[in-house]
Amino acid sequence: MRIIPQDQILQNYSRKEIRDFVYGYACLPFSFSLYQYICGCNLEIETFESMISISISHCIVSDKIVDILEQKAVLTAYNYSETLESSIRSVKTRYDNLRDCRKKFSFSNVEVMNLIVKYASSPFPQKEFCKTEGITLYLFQRSFVRGICTCLVSDNILSRLYEKSILHATDKSDVDNLYKILIQARSNYQQEHHIT
Repeated sequence: MRIIPQDQILQNYSRKEIRDFVYGYACLPFSFSLYQYICGCNLEIETFESMISISISHCIVSDKIVDILEQKAVLTAYNYSETLESSIRSVKTRYDNLRDCRKKFSFSNVEVMNLIVKYASSPFPQKEFCKTEGITLYLFQRSFVRGICTCLVSDNILSRLYEKSILHATDKSDVDNLYKILIQARSNYQQEHHIT
């Protein structure tokens, strides 16, 4: 099987497109095979398998979708493999590795800054914004905290983020407490790195 480099897939497809393809497959009944799906999408099997790997390792789809994809892969191995035990073990190992990559995945500093600035300017609350960007809420929140605490965004953007958080909050005191912690961490970072 031909292996397509992930960076080639990421150049040809946006995170949202990858999420839409993979999510569409995950939502189909288990009786609907991957091969049937890719024929309907006009994709090559290698391209779609790379999309599945990227969607997991780059935090594009939720943990729930990852579980469904793994179950479908195990079912495929069970139905179509002559060496059942080793095939299932191979699927399990592959998904363990992808989940490990998922935990470690992070955007570059420039990507974090751009993501936060884009979010600050968007009308969407976090969950909706994450859907439009093809990113899990968990990765967005990690990036959000990192961007603020390590001074990747300006004080002006920080103020806009605070206003937006207050606007969408159910409990304003939770927002105040969160931003006190973030601003303290930001201040500590500025002192440690001599940022004025």
